Amino acid sequence: MSDHPLNAIEGFIRRFVVLPHETDYFVVSLWIAHTYFTDAINTTPRLAIISPEYGCGKSRVLEVLQELSFKGEKLDYFTRSYLMRTVDQVRTEFGKSPTLLVDELDAVWGRKGDEGESIRAFTNSGYRDSGFYGITEGEGKNRKATKFRTFAPMALAGKGEIIPESVTTRGITIRLQRRKEDQRIENFLSRKGVMVEAEELREWLTSWADQIAEDLNFNPEMPVTDRDREVWSPLFMIAELADEEWEEKAEKALIYYMKSVQEDSVPRERQLLSDTQAIIHRLGEDKIRTAILLSELVSLPDSEWGKLNYGNPITEKFIAKRLKPYLITPHNLRFGENTFKGYLRFEVDRACANYLHAPSGSDTADTADTELNLVALVAGKADLEGGWFEDETP
Repeated sequence: MSDHPLNAIEGFIRRFVVLPHETDYFVVSLWIAHTYFTDAINTTPRLAIISPEYGCGKSRVLEVLQELSFKGEKLDYFTRSYLMRTVDQVRTEFGKSPTLLVDELDAVWGRKGDEGESIRAFTNSGYRDSGFYGITEGEGKNRKATKFRTFAPMALAGKGEIIPESVTTRGITIRLQRRKEDQRIENFLSRKGVMVEAEELREWLTSWADQIAEDLNFNPEMPVTDRDREVWSPLFMIAELADEEWEEKAEKALIYYMKSVQEDSVPRERQLLSDTQAIIHRLGEDKIRTAILLSELVSLPDSEWGKLNYGNPITEKFIAKRLKPYLITPHNLRFGENTFKGYLRFEVDRACANYLHAPSGSDTADTADTELNLVALVAGKADLEGGWFEDETP
């Protein structure tokens, strides 16, 4: 066995999965190790495992994470009540949070009613150690308010661009690709000794974490600030506890990740805003029917609008919901002799002037982002100060 648990984890991972970039092995290794420190750290980055189609190995990645993480549990179907009570029970028994590994996210976010939204809220609030999920239980005079702590590591796997931006900004995304024929890996399920090796690694990690948790540096040197610093801090803290080699690996992973994010840095809502303006200007009209806008968006080459709705094209409701925070709403408009739902060009142009064309870092841009956040907050439910409230009474 290796001389350090992080090296042993990395070696174990490389035997059974193929990740798209060398630094992804560093990220996953550090992420696994950080699950043993939830009694000491105050943020836990979400690990998003995304593949363009089935057969790229995302479920295998979750299976490896399940064997190596602290109290890892792979979840194919669950409710938000199960998540709440699982975290509460494990924390009460072991003093640390379980590691929740969610597969087939399209089925999770696509649930009808409020269940999918409730799970998203749980995922977001559990990113910080102050996060909680508040519910009311019982009937009549026996109803009472109960808070469940939601702080727990989560890895989320799915096909396509299905993870909400509110989740991805709290985490690190690894985009799997189909393994090539010459990329050989060992059979994970058939080897009898694999589970024994994994158990030995878990015991080693538990012992290591217990011995050095008090030495954690909560202000590691990092080339990023704000949310990015929150997300990556736990991994850098773990790397510092190892050695200089792992500090360099953590920095290489962050640099590569930030470069990838910058290459694809336009938020989905802003991309929709930009595409909507481009379509209206191309058509040369002062208004556009919602149905026409939808058709044009879905037909755009190299766009995601034709598959973003859990593999299906987006809908008119999708457009309305994401343009509303920019104060762009569908109106009843005259088109020839008939009246249809549609959008006004001046509303789109006004929003684009505020959000797309304001210089980065300017007062205008900062004000625009603040206004958008406030409008979004008023427009619907929001999780405030790490909490999410819901009535669980039948």
